[in-house]
Amino acid sequence: MKLNSLKHLTTLSNLKPLQGIKQLTTIKVSTKVAPSEIELISLGMNLIYQSHLLNNGTLQESKNITVLKCCNEAIRVIKILDDYKNSYIDFKEFNEIRKMFKMKGN
Repeated sequence: MKLNSLKHLTTLSNLKPLQGIKQLTTIKVSTKVAPSEIELISLGMNLIYQSHLLNNGTLQESKNITVLKCCNEAIRVIKILDDYKNSYIDFKEFNEIRKMFKMKGN
């Protein structure tokens, strides 16, 4: 795929749509059953960020939410992406993780 130069661009209507961009994966998992890859990446990164805030003392650790638990859960969520076809979590478990670590949903 070759990117065109933006030097001579005057209006947005002159932009041609991108072609040749591939999906993250060619594996099809129903989005009704499981969260998408982007949602899993977002959840994992939010868990890592929350562990960072806990480590810095910005957030207070509780009995259920510790730095170690956040990191371990983030690793578990991100590892699902390695074999997304065979191992995935459903929306129920996805929402339970958000609730357990007190993350706001969309």
